[in-house]
Amino acid sequence: MLNENITRENVSFGSGGKAGPLTGPGLGVEVNRQNLARLSETSESMTRPATLKHGFLLRN
Repeated sequence: MLNENITRENVSFGSGGKAGPLTGPGLGVEVNRQNLARLSETSESMTRPATLKHGFLLRN
């Protein structure tokens, strides 16, 4: 649990633990990157490695 939201949408639960539907694409929420960066203790960037196919470099 966080003390502050890291999503732009309100995803808090209402009376009896019920929540409304999330309507956005994917998981239904958009991350507030500023809050996430401020609340993070560490940060790491991850990328997929390029692969070779038939001698050509492909970006994944």
